[in-house]
Amino acid sequence: REPCHLRVTVARSGAGGATTFDFNGREVQQEMHIEGERERLKHSVLPHEVTHTVFAHHFRQPVPRWADEGGSVYSEDDEERQRHDKLVVQVLNSGRGIQLKALFRLKEYPRDVMTLYAQGYSVSKYLVEKSDRPTFLNFVAAGMQKGWDAAVNEFYGFKNVEDLEAQWIA
Repeated sequence: REPCHLRVTVARSGAGGATTFDFNGREVQQEMHIEGERERLKHSVLPHEVTHTVFAHHFRQPVPRWADEGGSVYSEDDEERQRHDKLVVQVLNSGRGIQLKALFRLKEYPRDVMTLYAQGYSVSKYLVEKSDRPTFLNFVAAGMQKGWDAAVNEFYGFKNVEDLEAQWIA
């Protein structure tokens, strides 16, 4: 209902954004700042930050980091998604991956934030493509309310998060 305050900085180097939310009862207040080259802003940074906004308004509460960042990367352009596809393989092959049962419980960003982004994106992509976006959103809502084992069983037919992890890695 209220406009989102958006600050845009066009810059030649680097790209990024930040959207902050205040979950004040049923109303969600937010501010967004994006920075980078015009093309990166249009094709990656803005879609990423808008997805955070959609999730915040849909769930009306903080979204688990893996789903929030993973779903937001999923909304970016092909170049950025391909970069994260390669990164998650490197992360897992190097042993830096986070077990999904731990990843799903994260409330704050880990030290290796790119692992969160890469794994969150990869798992989000896997689940959306296994079914569809509405199922993914319902899964995240159920996971936050009932627990992740119950949610993966209800929406995707996996026994538990460990079963999901084995299938996702395969």
